[in-house]
Amino acid sequence: MNNNAPLDSEDNFRIRTIIGGGNNNENVFDPPRMRPYEVLEHFATDMNVGLNEKTVKKRRHESGPNELYPYLKLGFKDSVRTQLMGIMSLLFAAMCIVVYFFTPHPMYIVFAATVVSMTIANGIVEHNAGKKLEDVKKQSSLRTTVLRDGKKRVIDSRSLVHGDIVLLERGSIVPADCRLLESNKLTVLETPISGEENEVFKNSLFIRKGKSDGVCKNMVYGGTLVTGGTGIAIVCEVGEKLLIRKKQKHNSEELPS
Repeated sequence: MNNNAPLDSEDNFRIRTIIGGGNNNENVFDPPRMRPYEVLEHFATDMNVGLNEKTVKKRRHESGPNELYPYLKLGFKDSVRTQLMGIMSLLFAAMCIVVYFFTPHPMYIVFAATVVSMTIANGIVEHNAGKKLEDVKKQSSLRTTVLRDGKKRVIDSRSLVHGDIVLLERGSIVPADCRLLESNKLTVLETPISGEENEVFKNSLFIRKGKSDGVCKNMVYGGTLVTGGTGIAIVCEVGEKLLIRKKQKHNSEELPS
């Protein structure tokens, strides 16, 4: 831990509370290179109140659930479709049809009916398994503290949306990619993102120069662990656009087929 790390600049917080219209004339939204009040204005969020439920509902409909890690969704239709499109199913169906034309026999119809029945049965089993998996995910989902309608609430992290105000403390798992608004000796372990084995100091100072498309000091990223201090941050990315999701996708594409 860096005890000599700089404290947040007063210049960053000369405007503490912004209630804007959400309009941004910039072509590229780049939170690390924006001051905290500019990010608040971009999302039309009041730092001391947070979002209201009407805005949350609208944004959740637009962005979908905030899932740190994608999981296999098992549904009846998807299961049946996957089985029917499998190479073995296609070969077996083709064999039954060809053989039936050359040597018509009711037994081949029985074989075909058996395959269809097994496909439907597997679809039902996978559908039920998917529902149970979803129940388990709800019970064991990551919880996070947010500020909404001026009150602190502990919610399912999958319910986070752009512009939510998140409160961080030691032991917290960062629930989404967020721009820091305030920090007090905040340190984060970013191994899942950067590969860095040591905790790093975080602050809310904006980046004046250079690229900010990597891991930035004034950002905290979904899936990382807060190891010390406290912080207040605003959610900038959720779901599939999380940096950890992008890295997972990139790593899976690099695996040999």
